[in-house]
Amino acid sequence: MAFDTYTIRTLIKEHGVVSTFRVRSTGSYNASTGVVANSATDYAVMAYSYSTVPSELSSGSISGGYRMYAISNLTTTGTVIPKPDVTDQMISNKTGDIVKVMEITSSNSVSCYLLTVKE
Repeated sequence: MAFDTYTIRTLIKEHGVVSTFRVRSTGSYNASTGVVANSATDYAVMAYSYSTVPSELSSGSISGGYRMYAISNLTTTGTVIPKPDVTDQMISNKTGDIVKVMEITSSNSVSCYLLTVKE
């Protein structure tokens, strides 16, 4: 589904809900314990979620449980979030892994992100 920047920002503002964008990072390996320390940082963002449209469907997308998220580039308190990555997650009603990130820019600055998420 193709949207322009203004439409995406309006959808997020008018119909979005507060959701959690989770940045996961892998720490260093501790040789004495044999464990790799993992950490997560959560950001509250406004997000508009929608299902894929027929032109974007593939045989794996229906059974795979994919959803699209349009999220603001700012937290609910107005600070900039880090660029989403395929190692990150979106948490709304369900927790899903991000599988694709599209950056939406306006005048060479990031306006928002479109994410494909596998729930």
